[in-house]
Amino acid sequence: MIKSFKYDLFNLSDAELVNKYYFSGSAFAFEDEQLYRLRQTVSDFFNIDYNQVFMVGSAKLGFSIKPSRRFKPFYDKSDVDLVIVCKTLFEEIWTDIFSFEKSGGYWPKMQQFKTYHFKGWIRPDMLPLEKTFTLTKKWWDFFENLSGSGEFGPYKVRGGLYHSRYFFDAYQTKCFEQCRIEGNDYENISNQ
Repeated sequence: MIKSFKYDLFNLSDAELVNKYYFSGSAFAFEDEQLYRLRQTVSDFFNIDYNQVFMVGSAKLGFSIKPSRRFKPFYDKSDVDLVIVCKTLFEEIWTDIFSFEKSGGYWPKMQQFKTYHFKGWIRPDMLPLEKTFTLTKKWWDFFENLSGSGEFGPYKVRGGLYHSRYFFDAYQTKCFEQCRIEGNDYENISNQ
């Protein structure tokens, strides 16, 4: 799978890579039925369309493309990373966050949050931890319950939220570019 991915890095467009590796096919770490149930559970909880929930990362690909673990295989301590791509949910949370910040709520990671928010991504680990901002607890409790249920293996299930495909694709494109830059030229690929 890694060899095919590396080949495709130089032979498919970024849009084709996103479609092939994230929005189609099976997941490495899950049977199709199990992946279906996981996506359906998330879509039911957040009251969003099933097709707005996707698996990414090493659980989907079988290996990681993030810089700190580039091309390392999925293993029993890996997280299962899900992405929700939903403008409506994004804007609901944005409204709640704006109201929280406007009221003067304590939020030590606000600047870090804003960096990702500018890129169309809400990272739950950057949300306010203050008890009055109940969304953070709701989000983490849901994903902790998924992780602890055993229904989806012994893995930590985590989720992030993107405003739209535009921002999700932009982030993945950056990862693809980094993979290409790190010396994975066609000659090295074809000799592996």
